[in-house]
Amino acid sequence: WCGRTLGPALEPFLNKRRDGDEDPEAAAALFVTSFLATAAGLGLLLLVPWVAYAVARFYERPADERHVQLAVFRRYALFQILWVYVSLVSLSVEDLGRVFAKNPRDAFELLSSRVAEASGYFVSVLVVKTCFGLGWELARPWPLLSKSVARALRRKPAPNPFDDDDDDDDGPEDAPDPARYGWILPNVVVVCCILFTFAVITPLLAPFALMYFAAAALVYKHQLLFVYGPPAQLGGAFLPLLLQALLVALTASQAVLFGVFSSARDWGLACAVAPLPVASQLVALSLRIGYHDALTGVPLNVARH
Repeated sequence: WCGRTLGPALEPFLNKRRDGDEDPEAAAALFVTSFLATAAGLGLLLLVPWVAYAVARFYERPADERHVQLAVFRRYALFQILWVYVSLVSLSVEDLGRVFAKNPRDAFELLSSRVAEASGYFVSVLVVKTCFGLGWELARPWPLLSKSVARALRRKPAPNPFDDDDDDDDGPEDAPDPARYGWILPNVVVVCCILFTFAVITPLLAPFALMYFAAAALVYKHQLLFVYGPPAQLGGAFLPLLLQALLVALTASQAVLFGVFSSARDWGLACAVAPLPVASQLVALSLRIGYHDALTGVPLNVARH
């Protein structure tokens, strides 16, 4: 569909990139799948947390900032995990519909076989998240623009002749932004989800995930030490939620791995992998029963120990 729709419009641009014998519709479909889909997906990932924040802040109206951050984290992490697996299906949706109409088993095998092919798409996602996403976090262009405009439009108070301090009072735009863990931690979850899914099937993706985590450790260490102000007292609530989200991602990746082994008719490995999703969810259940309620309301300095 992308090739038929966008092929004629993109033909002047694609003529410089494609081989002489390559069909323009196929070149347009490849370009849309490889580049525009990645950019559109990452652009949507930038928009979703703000929508979740607006819903939590202005519609649900919780009592404190802690519940706002938790609501953003839950929705953003869930959206990112679903985005990974919806992308796996959407990369082969046209062939999948045609094959499913003939034989549902062949459609299952086709979907499982496309997991390895989709790793190239997620390598580009990790590269963009590392080079652009973390660079955007370091540059922080929106806070720079908004705070500069607010400072320029702020009315300066009339000078007080009895005040020896000539410095202007700092306005709200001069205060540091709090660390928004509801935005930061879901990015860690989605990279873990991609790594869990493809580490066994295509191990060459693992160095790109390692590159992201190495760069993210440096970037967020700098931001938390020198840029962000002290966050709201979250009461250690993110620790159990983060563990639950990682276990959900691990469970989904184990289900995908079971599907890959089943499509390859390697029943020994499929039987070995089959209990793993249940085991992961049992671990998640034990953590939820034993630690989730106990960690609610614990101060941050106590929760990290």
